[in-house]
Amino acid sequence: MNNILKKQIVTDTLIKAGVKISDKGFYILRDIILVYAESKCPADIKQKEVFSFIAGKYGLTFAGIQKEIRTPINNAMNLADIGFLQNYFGICYRPATGTVTPQAFILRIVDDVKLKFEELSRESGVYGMNGTAVKSDGVNGFHAE
Repeated sequence: MNNILKKQIVTDTLIKAGVKISDKGFYILRDIILVYAESKCPADIKQKEVFSFIAGKYGLTFAGIQKEIRTPINNAMNLADIGFLQNYFGICYRPATGTVTPQAFILRIVDDVKLKFEELSRESGVYGMNGTAVKSDGVNGFHAE
């Protein structure tokens, strides 16, 4: 799957979660999610490593990255329906404040994005059920490479 398609999937998922493209920090948040989504186990990646990597790309500090993503996440929380938030974020949603932590927000979006990546890979016949790369020989169907 190419990077343009991956970026589009993340963009669409963020929009569905209530994040506006016009929010300052949208593209930084998208890039953070892409880094996590590329990982086999996103929950094991240290936030500091990802944020530091993205900070270098945008010429910001770690604290600057945290500040930049706070706006789109908070705006999404403020605009979304409470029922949607409770359903989408589950136990990570804090009713008292009407929010989730930035890390919980990011990892929940990453879960959706990874599922969409896997679905597209299966539909296109690029990967087998066990993740083995497959290729059509045009006669007998698919075989592992």
